[in-house]
Amino acid sequence: MAHKQRVRLSAANRVGMFCIAAVVIVLVVALVYQSMGLRKKNASYREGIQQAQEQIAAEQERAAELEKLPEYTRTDEYIEKTAREKFGLVYPGEVIFKADND
Repeated sequence: MAHKQRVRLSAANRVGMFCIAAVVIVLVVALVYQSMGLRKKNASYREGIQQAQEQIAAEQERAAELEKLPEYTRTDEYIEKTAREKFGLVYPGEVIFKADND
C-alpha cells in the first residue's frame, strides 16, 4: 500500500511541478514584455529630452538676438534700412531700378 501512495504522490508532484513551471514561464514572458515596453518609453523620453534641449538652445539664441535689438535700432544702418524699405526714401542723386513683375 505504501508503494501506491508513493506512485500517487510522485504523479501529483509531477503535475504540481508542471503547473509551477507553467506559472513561472508565464511570469517570465510577462516580465520580458513589460521590459520591452519600458525600453520603448525610455527611448521616446530620451528623444523628447533631446528635442527640448534643442528648443532651449534655439530660444537662448533668439533671446540673445532680442537683447541686441534695441542697440541695433539706434544705429544709422537700421535707420537707413527702415527708411528705404518702409518709406521708399533715397539719397539725392541715387537712381532706383525696379523690375517689372508681369
